[in-house]
Formats: sequence, C-alpha cells, structure tokens
Amino acid sequence: MPLTNSSSDSHWQRVTRSFLIDAALLPLSFKVAATLRFEDLISNQEMGYLPAILIGALALPSLLYISGFYVSTKLRRDRSKEAIQILGVLAATTLIVMAMGSLVHSARVGRGVLGMGMAITAALVLIRHLAGSRHFRYQKTAFVVSNRRDEQLAQTFNKTLDRGNSLMGVFTTPGYKTTTDIPRLGCTKDIDTLAETLGLDCVMCDERLVDAPVLGTKLRRLRFQGVNVTTLGQAFEEQYQIVPLELVTDHWLLNASSQPQLFYIRKLKRAFDLVVASILLLLLAPSFALIAVLIKLTSPGPVIYRQMRCGKFGRSFQVFKFRSMRVDAEKDGRARWWSLNDPRETLLGRWMRKFRIDEIPQLINILRGDMSFVGPRPERPEFVKELSEQVPFFQERMMVLPGLTGWAQVNYPYGSNAEDAARKMEFDLYYMKHMSVVLDVFILLDTIRTVISGGAVARETGRQALRGLKAAATRPLSLSEAA
Repeated sequence: MPLTNSSSDSHWQRVTRSFLIDAALLPLSFKVAATLRFEDLISNQEMGYLPAILIGALALPSLLYISGFYVSTKLRRDRSKEAIQILGVLAATTLIVMAMGSLVHSARVGRGVLGMGMAITAALVLIRHLAGSRHFRYQKTAFVVSNRRDEQLAQTFNKTLDRGNSLMGVFTTPGYKTTTDIPRLGCTKDIDTLAETLGLDCVMCDERLVDAPVLGTKLRRLRFQGVNVTTLGQAFEEQYQIVPLELVTDHWLLNASSQPQLFYIRKLKRAFDLVVASILLLLLAPSFALIAVLIKLTSPGPVIYRQMRCGKFGRSFQVFKFRSMRVDAEKDGRARWWSLNDPRETLLGRWMRKFRIDEIPQLINILRGDMSFVGPRPERPEFVKELSEQVPFFQERMMVLPGLTGWAQVNYPYGSNAEDAARKMEFDLYYMKHMSVVLDVFILLDTIRTVISGGAVARETGRQALRGLKAAATRPLSLSEAA
C-alpha cells in the first residue's frame, strides 16, 4: 500500500487558510469602518462599496503571497523589513480599491470609510504577520532502517530538519547493526510499544518496508495509535514542494498517476483554460500590434516563431512564440539549448524572454487544446530523446498536458543542460501528484511574481543533503528483515 501523509495540516492547506484569513480581514475592517462612520449596522452607502471591497479582499492576500509571506520554509526575517513590505502591500491594495472606484463610480469608497477601513486592516495584518507566535512544538521523529541505504535516508533527513522536527533515533530490523552514530531506539518487533513509550509523533521509513507482512502491520497499527507514518520523499514534498529523483519509486509513480482522473483535471481545468485564455487574448490583442512593430523594426524575419514541441503522451504540436532570436539561430539545422546571454538573441528578444513576453502567443495553443495554463513546459523532440536517456523518469512529465507556466518555471530559472532539466523534473513530478485548483491559482500568482522580478530564482530545496544517495532500492525484504 502506498503511504500517505496523515498530517491534517499540509503545506497548501496552511497557505490556503492564511490566504482566506487575510482576504476576510479587509471586508471585516471596512464593515467596522462603515458602521462607525454612518452609525448604522447596514447602510445603503456601504452596499455600493461592495465591488471595490471584494476586489481589495482578493488583491490583499494575493500581494502578500507574491511577496512571500505564506512560504512555510521561510526563515524568520527582519521584522522591520517585513513591516515595510506589508505597508507596501497595503498601499498597493488601497490604490486598487481607489482604481475600482474610478472605473465604476457607484463603487467609489468614501474617503472617511477608506481611510478608517485601511487603518484597521493595516493594524490587523501587521499584528497577524508580525506579532504572532513563531514557536513550534517539535515533532519527535524516528527512522526505520534495514540496510545501509536506509541509514543514508535517516542521515539525509537529519541534515534537512526543519524547525518542526527532531530526530530521536532509529529502529532496526532484526539482525541489522547500524553503522552511524544516530541513536538506536530499539528493534522493529517492539516498534508499536516503544513508539508509545517514547511519545513519538512520526515514524519515517522506505516505502518497500510497508510491503513486509509483519512490519507493515505494525506500521499501520502506529497510524491508528496517532503516529504519523511517512517517507523521506513525502517529507521533501511537504517541506520543499519537490520530489527528489533519488527518492522516486514505482510505488510513488503509481500513487501519483491516479490524480489526473479527478474531475478538476478532466473537465474544470479545461474550462478554466478556455475562459481565461479567451479573456487574455481580447485584453492583450492591442499590445500584439505594438510588439509586432518592435520586432520588425529591430530585426529582420517573421514576428511569430513556430517550433515543434512534444505534448501529452509525446504527441507533437507547433508552439507559437514571439520571435526572440535571429532567423539564422540554427542555420545548420541542429537544435541548441538556450544559454545565459545567448548571442543568438536579439536585443528586444532578450528583454521579452526576461519578462516571458515571448510566450504570450501560446494562449492560442491553450485554446487549441495543445497546452494548459499550468503544467510542465513542452520540450523539443530532439531534447526529449536526449533527456530521456539522461534524466530518470523524464517521460513521466509527458503524461499530462504541458503548460504555459508551471511549478518548475516559477521555482527554477531557464535551463540549459540535462542537470537543469533534472532539477525542473523534480518540481514537475510534485505538480503532477498535487495538481489542483488551489495549486494552479498559487502558481499563477507565482508567475506574476516571476514576470515582475524578471525571472525565477532557484529556491532552497535541501537537495545538497542528497549528494551520494543512490536511486531507490527495489530489493524486497527477506523474511528475517520483515519480522
């Protein structure tokens, strides 16, 4: 049986909860302000403010998310700098509320209510994000080991501890002797009673141990005792939102592959793509003419560049882009990786790639059904063949529709070699397992941050602790180990 994280409060649940709480603070504050201003519990004036307030309620948490306030792995920063950031977010939210009133005169919020409402909102947001407790109850964690690789996993976990975990030691299968200095807590045959005696919160193990008849039963019993039983791979998913290739197993892939059958993936995601792509094409259509003129003025050649890419299940399709390179970029017919300060780029093209403007025509690919808004980026057939030989499980990313943006694109900069492709693959695998409405919305917000900042920056993933760790072992436990 595949292991699942029994924690009732996952990363994206915490992010969503924080988002909704901050979204509720603004309308609550404006309700208090309107009640004080008009001395009436429900007034006609405040009903007219509703459109602007709702837009502000959406803008506030969106800007906080883009600014990095919901990232659980973020270390405690200087509170004065955080306060300045929050004040900047509040100022931007105020301008958005005022702009909404300018567009729809009936929705214009009175100055008295606006000033009082934003002051109350500012106080609540500052208290919530700066004065809140940042102390956590440490989870007592133990690792089950049956061979040298299991000990490596335990050591890796010990090196990547977050502020909410504490490794107590390891349980060993009968007959196995540890070779590291991590404390031994006992034998797996007594794991259920020892876990209760030690007050453990979490037991980590390799997935193959769950298939062992006796040990698997004991691990499942721990779940019913209230102990979280999980794997190191799941710990990386929760803490860093990646799936290290060294920890991927057939069990993991099979478990992850059930996600695309959900209603959202099959129906709602496509409907979202059609509606949003149509709206954006209408809104951005005037800018297409300007970009086309600039491309023509700065370099000879076509405005739109067409290139073959591999889509879902490896099906080929033509992707559309604003041309960012010279027409002779591949005059010898050989596909080449993009590189930093690539001499083949035009001056305008370098700027367009920096802010992802060259990707806008792919809205047409989304309407055609070749792509989705969010998903792994489609690769060129030449690179797919090369990367499939060098990057483990690379073909897996083609099981879903490719995307205009994706979890890899907002967390890792442009790639130029197989190593970069492998690192992006780890983010893509995470997305394929956890794809949902919520995750897509947050990836789109991350995309806004990436565009504004001029490109993604490689985030901390704790993978330095994985150096020297080989691919997951497939050898089943012997009868003695399984006891």
